[in-house]
Amino acid sequence: MVAASNGEWDKIENCWENFINGRRGDLESLQPEIVDAWQRCAHAGVDPRAGLSSQILDETSLQAMLNRNRELIDIARPFMGKLHQFVAGSGFVVLLADSNGYLMAASGDHDILTQSEDINFLPGACWREDEIGNNGVGTALTLQRPVQVSGAEHFCQKHHGWTCSGAPIFDEQNQLIGILEMSGPVERTHLHTLGMVVAAVEAISDQLRIQQKNHEMLLLNQRLSSIYHTVSDGIITVDAEGLITQV
Repeated sequence: MVAASNGEWDKIENCWENFINGRRGDLESLQPEIVDAWQRCAHAGVDPRAGLSSQILDETSLQAMLNRNRELIDIARPFMGKLHQFVAGSGFVVLLADSNGYLMAASGDHDILTQSEDINFLPGACWREDEIGNNGVGTALTLQRPVQVSGAEHFCQKHHGWTCSGAPIFDEQNQLIGILEMSGPVERTHLHTLGMVVAAVEAISDQLRIQQKNHEMLLLNQRLSSIYHTVSDGIITVDAEGLITQV
């Protein structure tokens, strides 16, 4: 959405106050997906006054996660850098999380990343809904589709100053393998931010497919080469039109 007016933000803030205080009948100002997310968070026992991840991977577990996801991280980094270039100096950061909601990489102005350590824009921090409430990483992971959460739409008050736009990354088998997200000041909320993230995810997915095809071709060539060097019979290869391509 385009940045809301002060009155609209106030309505959302009032809905949040009512919800966390047990008055849950007046939620018409909210999108249904936000209400559903709040209900999931409340059911999971998330503290709405918190919002700081307590699940942070130790160094050994972090390195193991990064190694498992090295291909995705290496492909995503250039696109994360380009996203940050578009919004450099505006207080936005770009985050990459794994399929379990743990942050793997962050790109943004150094001062913003440093100032935001109180909500853990750090590799190894868990950003699932059941840990820090609804957000661009955790909710995109839960719904497995692009989402935007802004201001008091976040279940946890610590995130009310932020707008988060996240989208899932799928592999060729349609398995979710990661989340790309942009977070920035709530006053800069705009639907275009989510569109930028979705476009970057599509580019990352295309690059993953190309790399997978290249890997498959390399394996095929290695197998063919092994066959050529181990058989004593003559071998002729032909194309789809029946023309000889190799003898």
